Amino acid sequence: MRYQTVSLTILVILLASSFPTPCVSASIGLTGQTSGQEDLQAGTFYYVATNGSDSNPGTEAQPFRTIAKGASSLGPGDTLYVRGGIYYEQVDVSASGTADNQITIAAYPGEQPVIDAQNTLPVNPDGCIIVLRGNHITLSGIEIKSVHGTAVLLRGSYNTVRNMKIHHCLKEGIYVGAARYCSNGISNTHNIVENNEIWMTSLMHEGITDGGTWGGAISVGRCPQYTIVRRNIVHETWGIGITAYEAYSTTLEDNVVWNNQLEHYYVNNAPYTLVQRNMSYNTPDSIYLYRGRPGVGIAFCDEKPWPVSHHVSIVNNLVLRGSRGFYFFSQQAGSGLKNFLIANNTFVDSLVVGLQIVAGGHENSRIHNNIFAGEGAVARVISDPNLSFSHNLWSKVPPASASGAGDMIGDPRLARSGSTGPGLLDPDWFKLLPYSPAIDSGIPLIEVPDDFDGVHRPRGTGYDIGAYEYFLGPPVSPGKGYRYYFPAVAN
Repeated sequence: MRYQTVSLTILVILLASSFPTPCVSASIGLTGQTSGQEDLQAGTFYYVATNGSDSNPGTEAQPFRTIAKGASSLGPGDTLYVRGGIYYEQVDVSASGTADNQITIAAYPGEQPVIDAQNTLPVNPDGCIIVLRGNHITLSGIEIKSVHGTAVLLRGSYNTVRNMKIHHCLKEGIYVGAARYCSNGISNTHNIVENNEIWMTSLMHEGITDGGTWGGAISVGRCPQYTIVRRNIVHETWGIGITAYEAYSTTLEDNVVWNNQLEHYYVNNAPYTLVQRNMSYNTPDSIYLYRGRPGVGIAFCDEKPWPVSHHVSIVNNLVLRGSRGFYFFSQQAGSGLKNFLIANNTFVDSLVVGLQIVAGGHENSRIHNNIFAGEGAVARVISDPNLSFSHNLWSKVPPASASGAGDMIGDPRLARSGSTGPGLLDPDWFKLLPYSPAIDSGIPLIEVPDDFDGVHRPRGTGYDIGAYEYFLGPPVSPGKGYRYYFPAVAN
């Protein structure tokens, strides 16, 4: 089991639940930043500053003192600017904007507000620092730290959380979904989590190397729909990096995750999930280990009987030094890879095995055009006619259960240039060198029209194997890869 039940009430009602239920009784807080690029409507502008007063009118000259007071004043089209400084509070935002008149809570341009929860807020660790309960809200640019629970919860729909720095949380950094068991239909829809940096979360598990329960740095769970998690950096967390569970039609793309204890990307009871153009790696000196091993790159398991995962696509991802590159394990009878596509990924130097798929109720799933390279085992796969393998490149001969037409055996000839230290790995490390056996050796897949950099496939006489098309030139569509948004960071 991967998740902690964080509400005693829910635990009593649902003894079998292993998923988190953050902020069940939250009284919570919100803030954000604009970098001068937010889409601000012509509503009222309010201001919060550490030298203000909640008896003030909230103007720039006479700001509010608390974010909670500012948030309570907001209506459609309004903007709340939070000046730099340290705040100690929780805020619950229940007001809603509209599609044409968003509510914006943002850091004052050029300043850095910080909510320092001092490891005492929320008093109940099932609570949160910020809850977006309304709809059409943008939260941007706040740093949140030292949280005695979860930092941000998205309960409403059509909300965006971006440009946040969140760290040192007992539980989740950002949670999208309902704080209850997934039983009453869709909980919320069309939320976006983008361009955030999150580290040192799930501290409830710090230093525990076997057993226990975990949260995710970014969790999409309990029946949200159409959530997009993109261009985030997650690192050094004592739990899971980015996860979608009991969730529908989730997209995880262009994220980078390193040195987390458990799965870096984890799909669990999440039909119609797309995992694309993400990077995952562990450094040799990582201390975030479970049973002596670093986190898995990409993993899938249905922990609950419902909703059953199906139609999941895992394409154009880069994974280095996972204990496993891709791992399917089973906790429910009949669960399996059902209409999965695992294609054009590059898995390198997995410490246990590059690809592991245990027995399950597999159906019509394809594993094509992937690179599995390293000195260790390349595959441990159950023999199953519902798993179709072809045109993969293996650094050594795989077992017969994973072999397929068009396979290549040998060194993929990757660039492997530059640092692989924390926050320093450039995705170009995974690019193909001239004369790589992966070049023009893949099978055409209409579901994978571009590569990791947005280069259209094919660039030669055929599709290349792995996440990159061999191409001498700048990326055709800059902006699809995370590196176009973030410099190397190490906090």
